[in-house]
Formats: sequence, C-alpha cells, structure tokens
Amino acid sequence: VIISRNMRGSDNTPVCETVGIITFRQEGTDGVSQENDKLCTVFNRLGMRVVFFAGELSDSHATPGSIVIPEMRLDDPVAQALGRRAFGTANPDPTLVEDIYKQADSITSELKPAVDRANPDFTVAQNLFAIPMNIPLTQAVANITAIRRQKGAHHNHDYGLWERPDRYGTTSISSYLNQRFPW
Repeated sequence: VIISRNMRGSDNTPVCETVGIITFRQEGTDGVSQENDKLCTVFNRLGMRVVFFAGELSDSHATPGSIVIPEMRLDDPVAQALGRRAFGTANPDPTLVEDIYKQADSITSELKPAVDRANPDFTVAQNLFAIPMNIPLTQAVANITAIRRQKGAHHNHDYGLWERPDRYGTTSISSYLNQRFPW
C-alpha cells in the first residue's frame, strides 16, 4: 500500500474521511496488527478516521463504528473445519465450496451492514487475500467489495503457498482458491 500526500486534495483536506480496516484481529504484537498500527498512524496524521471490522479487537483500537464479528477470527471453529477439509488432500469434497459460500453469507450478513453504517471511503483488507486461514471471510470481503463497489486495497504480506507449502500445497479446491489467492 502506498500512502502519500496524494491522499489530500488541492485544499489540503483528506481525499477520504473514513478508512475501514478489515482484519482477522487487531490486538497483540503479531505482524498483521503491527502493519495495521502503521497504517493507522499514517491515516490519522492525514486527518482520516479509522474504523476496524475484525474478529478480535483490543480496547485501544475500538474506535466509534468499529465492530467485532467472532466468525472473522483466525481460530473460528467453522473456518478451521473448512480449512481442514480444503487442505492436505487432493480428493474432491463435493460440498466444500458450497459450505464456504454458506459461511461467507453468514459473515456477509453481519459485516456488510457494519460497513454500510461506517460508510468508509476506502477499505484495507489486511492479509485476507494472501493466506487462506479463514476462507469464508475472504469470500465475504470479496462479495461486499463487489456489491459496494468499494475503493480499497488488499495489503498482503504473507503468502500461503509460497511461504507455507507444507500446509497449503495440497488442496481439493485449487480452482476456487485461484480466484481469491495469489498462488
């Protein structure tokens, strides 16, 4: 993500007022939380308000309009079960993609109204399209982005197949994953 003075108009006001960060979690000292902290610092210095849509959120990041949706967590039981079905075998699972879409619809039903209420001018999907740790969340964010025609960026810095081939190298749904993840 490149953030510069170009995010200000000719009258020096921010080009956008609200930035939404969509993430698995924003708490602790993991790499994603640290990357989000850097982005928040820059956006705030540019006069922009940051709203989080997260599976986990520390009190210090719970800005007005932010929301926690437990199904967005990395350790969400449904996402983990779907991940176990998706990886480690090349044997087709006839209902797996359908089950991913069902869970994505569940997440979308909570996340989209929250995004609509906050109405961010720009969103950052933090590492969601890099590593398939919560596949339904990635699908939900793709759905919402398409429906809202949302301006935004995918800030990816951890690539599943490249950096974790033993975990993500064998899958029964490669054609589906190729639509969402940069394999």
